[in-house]
Amino acid sequence: MKENPLIRRLEEKSKVYSTRELKSLGFTHYSINNLIANRVIEKVKRGHYIFTKSELPDNLIAQQLIPGGVFCLHSAAFVYNYSTHVPFEFHIAIEKKEKYTLPDYPPIKLYYWKGPQYQLGVETIKHNAHVIKVYSREKTVCDFIKFRSKQERAVVNQVIENYLESQDRNLNKLYLYAENLGIKTVLKQYLEVLL
Repeated sequence: MKENPLIRRLEEKSKVYSTRELKSLGFTHYSINNLIANRVIEKVKRGHYIFTKSELPDNLIAQQLIPGGVFCLHSAAFVYNYSTHVPFEFHIAIEKKEKYTLPDYPPIKLYYWKGPQYQLGVETIKHNAHVIKVYSREKTVCDFIKFRSKQERAVVNQVIENYLESQDRNLNKLYLYAENLGIKTVLKQYLEVLL
């Protein structure tokens, strides 16, 4: 296939393109299918494509496919190195009213949260040279405590212990988040044992 300067520029942007975006750039259904056949782009889900040479990390693909999502629980703990458990799927929180069709790849587990559970502690950070939305360190610890019955006890303890050993910990913020999420008493019990 002949080298196209537009394709080269799009590959460098490292993003997921929708059919609508590709059409607005001058591609037709025929040319999109031709790009797929020649392995210049690949389909990540219906109507969404990435350029094969873009080397877009899976977490960025997940974030772009779920733009309102925030990395939470195991994915957030992994970002902060609070857990040695490597999640086999991306854990992403979305507002309860949102609806997304999940791709086959990358694997994504959605959490439908509302109010403070969703809004509290959202941060935009740079991770592996890319900007992602993830819950803060304190919110991540609070989420593990809040959903402790659905998590392995060893992972919950590891996340809390690694947070407490971290230079970036902020116990005042942790208590504030715990109060807003209704888990302050449980947090105190964990901290009495671990501190």
